[in-house]
Amino acid sequence: MRIALDQRSEVGTRAGRILLAERTLELLGLVDQNPSDEDDRLVRVLDLSAYDVLVTDAEDPSDVLAAAAEAGIPAVTWVDRPAAGVQAAVDAAVLVGANLGSAIAPSLAAHEAAGAGEGSPIDIVWTEPGRPLRRGHPSRFPDPVGPLWAAERARSGVVRRFAAPTQGEWAGAVVHVAATEHPRERIVAVADHAAHLEALALAAGALVAVDPAFEELRGVITVDDVAETFLDVVLGLGLEVAEWRSD
Repeated sequence: MRIALDQRSEVGTRAGRILLAERTLELLGLVDQNPSDEDDRLVRVLDLSAYDVLVTDAEDPSDVLAAAAEAGIPAVTWVDRPAAGVQAAVDAAVLVGANLGSAIAPSLAAHEAAGAGEGSPIDIVWTEPGRPLRRGHPSRFPDPVGPLWAAERARSGVVRRFAAPTQGEWAGAVVHVAATEHPRERIVAVADHAAHLEALALAAGALVAVDPAFEELRGVITVDDVAETFLDVVLGLGLEVAEWRSD
């Protein structure tokens, strides 16, 4: 596989290192950058159409998404939504929100929901940078994150989504399922260095986008649309998940 990487922050740099560990990687092309590491697979992108996917951690990926559309290849963004006016290529797809809150957290929830029974209430909580709240939805993340208050961000049927602001270098996600089938209560969670979790999500998004099944998709895609595949990939990249279930 050939992956073009538009790296503009530590997240993109870490994602590139994760992808370089993949044995099936043929080329990792850097957009508008010359490689500083000595790896024959690490090159500067000269022709974007020669790559299988474009991956970007840009907060405003308008320019590179337009280039991917012109080249006719799929793209993966770290941000949840590309800037207004940028459309997916007719012959490809854009996977958006390859990050902790919009990818890792909901993919964990989708897996748990599959075995929890129809109508089971599900709470999805993730951390984000910011001043910790003094009230809200109580959430307990694995150490070293610990307990935090969270604010509701969205609700759809039995699924509620919360964000918990926190300061420092650690981040996490927690999924709580009140199942209608045994076991009645299920909790899965992750906690790690924030940039590492974000990089894992972005790298996993890249690998999902080069999967042959992704070629059938068109337009703007979220991880909710490919949750099981994404979870399999991110676990394969080394994501460690803590799990608890009631008797």
